[in-house]
Amino acid sequence: MLGGLVDEAVAAGFKKEVESKAVVFQMIDFQDKKNARLAEYYKITGPTLVLMDVRNSKVVAWKPLAKVWSLVGEKEKLAAHVQKEVRAYLEAPEPKKPAPAKAEAK
Repeated sequence: MLGGLVDEAVAAGFKKEVESKAVVFQMIDFQDKKNARLAEYYKITGPTLVLMDVRNSKVVAWKPLAKVWSLVGEKEKLAAHVQKEVRAYLEAPEPKKPAPAKAEAK
């Protein structure tokens, strides 16, 4: 459910960026064994929405968005929050939170 709401918010707010692949929404099952390394690396122990700044196939910054869970029942507020956070990431001149050493997007 949340994945669909986030995907809609991203698609609606960033059509041009999604088409050019400057913004990509990707669901990753943290419980799937093939993703265990990522879940451990980013200390993900439950459903989490994480923004990642990926450059040259490497995560250079990331930010968990815990607030989205409190907005699941409020579609417009959730979309506004997600769009605000993605926009801030796109407009930031420098990554906001350094990624752990040697992090790679999969």
